Amino acid sequence: RAPACGAPGPPLYAAALEQAAWLEEHGVPALVVSGHHGEDDGSLPSALVLAGALAARPRRAMISVNALPLTLHDPIAAAEQCQVVDQISGGRLVVTLVPGYVEAEFALFDVPFAGRGRLFDEKLAVFMQALTGEPFTRAGRTVRVTPGPVQRPRPVVFIGGASAVAARRAARVGDGFALGGPERGLGAVYREACAALGRPPGPVLVPPHPMAVHVADDPEAAWARIAPHALHELDRYSAWAAGFEGHLY
Repeated sequence: RAPACGAPGPPLYAAALEQAAWLEEHGVPALVVSGHHGEDDGSLPSALVLAGALAARPRRAMISVNALPLTLHDPIAAAEQCQVVDQISGGRLVVTLVPGYVEAEFALFDVPFAGRGRLFDEKLAVFMQALTGEPFTRAGRTVRVTPGPVQRPRPVVFIGGASAVAARRAARVGDGFALGGPERGLGAVYREACAALGRPPGPVLVPPHPMAVHVADDPEAAWARIAPHALHELDRYSAWAAGFEGHLY
């Protein structure tokens, strides 16, 4: 994000690459990027583009896109981009796919918000086949997405969400379940659905608490510097979350 209280975009992107290299040198196992669309503070809209840039520099950390709202994207194009990031990284890409829940983003892409779960399932089925790089049938013809992934049969894919429907979808399709909100027993729903399908359950990713930790020799001075940026982030997510219960996916 590049709000008025902070630095402009170009220095922020450069700093992100520098931070990624420093973090990996100090043993951080995963670099996580996410994005949102149409935000007036310059919020990153192209998580896969930044993931590719990060993948080109570090050499050990996993590159995690958490999360990609596949409902807003062409599944073939998204699979191509994921394959390229996997190639650049040497097979270190992990991606979490979600239907999305910010209604304004759907309007930006002219995608109907109502029925997005069904649309997500349709695109998800295409994406998962395309991501392997193997030929498959779509609309009566054989298609193949290149250049193909490094990981086999494909990069790791988590399915994200905050409802029982999402947990069962993850059991059917994904390699694990990424919760988009409080746990509320959804991990158990996911594992039960996996058992019913005869599939071994994958990891259940629960948002950590606290989400961010800052270490400083002088906490009061550090907080005075950090507070405007932290509060801006919280305010934006609070605005999205205001109607979250009505938009579970």
